[in-house]
Amino acid sequence: MPRLCVIAFVCMTAFASPLVASAQSDQKAPTSEVPVNPSQISAMRWRHVDLPNEPHHGQPVGAPVGGPGAKDSPALKSVEGSQVRSVAEDPLRKGLLFAGTDRGVYVSFDRANHFQSLQLNMPAASVRHLFIQQNALFAGTEGHGLWIIDDLAPLRQIGADSVDAPSFLFKPSPVMRASNPASGAAPAELVFYYELKSAPARELTLEIHDSHGKSVRRFTSFAGKTAAAEDAAAKSASQKSSILSKNIGLNRFAWDLRSADGGFIEPGQYEAIFIGNDSLMKQPVSISIDSRTPELQALELKRVDSGITASATAIDQMTNLRNAIADRVRTIHTEKPPGKAAATQRLEHGQESAAALHDLDLKVTKIFDGDAVTPGLLAVHRELSQARIAIQAGMIPDPVNPSCSALETNLAAWRDLDAHAVPETSTLIAKSSLAALPTATVMSIMAMPQESSASGGCAP
Repeated sequence: MPRLCVIAFVCMTAFASPLVASAQSDQKAPTSEVPVNPSQISAMRWRHVDLPNEPHHGQPVGAPVGGPGAKDSPALKSVEGSQVRSVAEDPLRKGLLFAGTDRGVYVSFDRANHFQSLQLNMPAASVRHLFIQQNALFAGTEGHGLWIIDDLAPLRQIGADSVDAPSFLFKPSPVMRASNPASGAAPAELVFYYELKSAPARELTLEIHDSHGKSVRRFTSFAGKTAAAEDAAAKSASQKSSILSKNIGLNRFAWDLRSADGGFIEPGQYEAIFIGNDSLMKQPVSISIDSRTPELQALELKRVDSGITASATAIDQMTNLRNAIADRVRTIHTEKPPGKAAATQRLEHGQESAAALHDLDLKVTKIFDGDAVTPGLLAVHRELSQARIAIQAGMIPDPVNPSCSALETNLAAWRDLDAHAVPETSTLIAKSSLAALPTATVMSIMAMPQESSASGGCAP
């Protein structure tokens, strides 16, 4: 029986069942060329996160190559001669694909036709799990923990417009800050990425305006004595640098969400105006409040944990059933009763039993894999596991209510299957002298009162 792993990016045992065979392509892996100049992504950074070292009942959270959750992604064997362990396809930009390999992370902008390294500041490591939550890319490594690119905006927006322009300001992803920064909770930063085609002959400026057109903060690339002194003071006060870099290619600038007078910026809609290489570009900026209290975050994590445990338990029980089905089918095909009459009767009943077992297996498969309306149990389990890691990393995960709702649907289908189809099949195959199929105490998977459906199904 396959064992279910802990969600700490340390368990490398893949879910092994007849439903989840790796579907790697026998075709030649795409050759790696560089469709985007490395300087255009060089300013991006991975952030290392230490997750709590706690065991949890769950499965690997990255989409395995060719496995559930990666059905629409190209089946890859290797990139740059390194075996592919996990793939993640961006939900917003068509063709943007990430591959985790034994040597690191690679990115493709043309749906795996060409790849290039996205290693950046991450140490060389085998990347076993990749997934995307909101605007961030998560990479689980073997031996080097969890790494996150917090904002995928440049990779999602890079193209002819950014490459050909003298300068280009990428639209920053929306950001949340703490509801009360003065209380000591560190507010989030807003990261601007801008690209320079050539070294600027003049000063760069980045100005943020409020919804009334009033300037609330202005930054420049000028590094005179006064500016340098102010920048050094800001750094010594653990604030962000206030000087814009002038590197050819991609540049990164982090704003600490403070206004010119030093106070924290109010939530709302703003506009960033960037001037560089004699061109001006504007991008909208969205700042909102993270109103989650520690108590609400703990409750959210508890809900996710409940869903993970429920789905993992159901997966375990359904795997036992599938293994039993396969065992009964083998018995039908291998055991030959003595005597012609007995053999004839066994053949007749055996065909009926085999058909019933096949039908039951298809019903289990549907719960595992889902359909066009409801994602399967494995996909739901992975979504909840990914949300858990995002919460542990201090980030806001994708909404979990859709996953909890799909979980409730899948568990209801499993209860019904266990209560009716499984015993009915056992009764039928008894004619072939086959042992009864195992049934689960399905209601022990998760207490699911009807009133909980309003919250999406994940207890509490």
